Amino acid sequence: MGQILPKFRLSVIEDIKASILAGTSNYYGFAADPITTESVANTTADIYSSRFIPAWRMQFGKKLFSTDIMPVVTKVEWASNTVYDVYDNNNANLESNTFYVMVPPTETGGTYHYFKCLDNANGANSTEIPDLVQSETFTKSDGYKWRYICSCTSAVYDKFSTTDYTPIYPNTEIVTSAFLNSGIEVVTVSNVGMSYDTYKSGNVQSFSNSTLIQIENSAPYINDYYTDSAILVYEYGGEPLAGVLRTITSYEANSAGRWIEVNTAVNTASFTSPIYKISPRVVFDTDGEEDPLAYTEIDSSSNTLANVVILNTGYGISRANVSIVANSSYGSDATVQAIVPSAGGHGSNPESELFVKGFSCVFSFSNTEYTTIPVNTSYNKIGIIKNPYAISQNTALKLDAYTANTFTAYLEATVSPANTFTVGDYVFGNTSGAKAIVAFSNSTVIYLTGDKDFTNGEYITSEDGDDSTAITITTIGDIYCRDLIPLYIENISDVERSSVQTETFKLILKV
Repeated sequence: MGQILPKFRLSVIEDIKASILAGTSNYYGFAADPITTESVANTTADIYSSRFIPAWRMQFGKKLFSTDIMPVVTKVEWASNTVYDVYDNNNANLESNTFYVMVPPTETGGTYHYFKCLDNANGANSTEIPDLVQSETFTKSDGYKWRYICSCTSAVYDKFSTTDYTPIYPNTEIVTSAFLNSGIEVVTVSNVGMSYDTYKSGNVQSFSNSTLIQIENSAPYINDYYTDSAILVYEYGGEPLAGVLRTITSYEANSAGRWIEVNTAVNTASFTSPIYKISPRVVFDTDGEEDPLAYTEIDSSSNTLANVVILNTGYGISRANVSIVANSSYGSDATVQAIVPSAGGHGSNPESELFVKGFSCVFSFSNTEYTTIPVNTSYNKIGIIKNPYAISQNTALKLDAYTANTFTAYLEATVSPANTFTVGDYVFGNTSGAKAIVAFSNSTVIYLTGDKDFTNGEYITSEDGDDSTAITITTIGDIYCRDLIPLYIENISDVERSSVQTETFKLILKV
């Protein structure tokens, strides 16, 4: 069996929200089951229980809007003295790693920010909180490198977050700039190789011309010794990042000096006190708009590859292979891997990048919802249904799609003679043989969940036979329940409805 990827999960969520927004699908949060439980009922995988009972015991519901649904990722809140994993596209177990963090606001009503860890200082503790909201990677004093991904307002966070999950959505400014910042920032060393004897640094003796560089006579008296390596030339006292990197096409040692020929001209006029580093060359093969530039650092005590330093990240990269090249007679076997950003760049699609788990769905039953749902009833199941059918008030047949903002599924009737049934009891129609559960009853009115096929004017009798009365049906409810199979169902503790309370539910649906 294959694997469900984050993009598929996100696609499902987006399709749900789009269909709600377009009005092509109608989703409702519902309340069901008036039978009182002593504790939270166990969820069952039984098909009969999960399909038939919630529909048959359906009580009322409220339409969900696109603003009631939000993608969520696993909550990883930054904590000091914690080791965070490095983002690594080559890691098959990345989804289970803590390679990103959420940073809560420092003031009430502030914004939550999300950051990816691009370097964890060789597995050190993170001691300085990431805090720069910008499109470029930044380094904190603890050695951690972070990349800002997106933010979440307090209002959205408070509405959709749970103990384990947090809502997420793109920052449009970051999405716009992500492609231009989608370069290679990290290259990891997989194998240090051996016998890299050609590492050298020193002072440039002269520029014979724009492609011929003279170095110290202390360099080996071996022709082509440095051929195929790289040379980085930069200003004494300056940053290597400001230098120029060239490929050494030939090296000649003779009585007049040691001469490096490079592949591309150097602007010699820009240097007053040039220095250099010679090391194995880093060769990138990418699909980018601009390839990265990098040089290597060699551990001189072991003549092995120690590090790869990025000079220019390039951009527009979603695939990269990297190799280390030098004169094979003087070093070999080093292997490295480029850490490639998410397609489109970090932050271009945060839901997929941070492995969206599903969505948070929030709905409330407020008082009577403008007299459209009942009070003085109880329920212990909630869930979600899709595209219910409207029911005729004269027959128990489904007709058209139901689209109103709320629904009730009760058969409501007046009773005569006066009789009060026990909530949760089963009742039977003496003529129709229909069966239902009492959701509410007083001496004059009764609400029933279950069959809609009771006959107007017939007597109904409780299962134990102690209660019996005739009913005059006032409504059979708004929706057709017979083929209503919930998309999601959850058992909760008994809820007693009231005209002065609001019940809010936050469901996490994993895709």
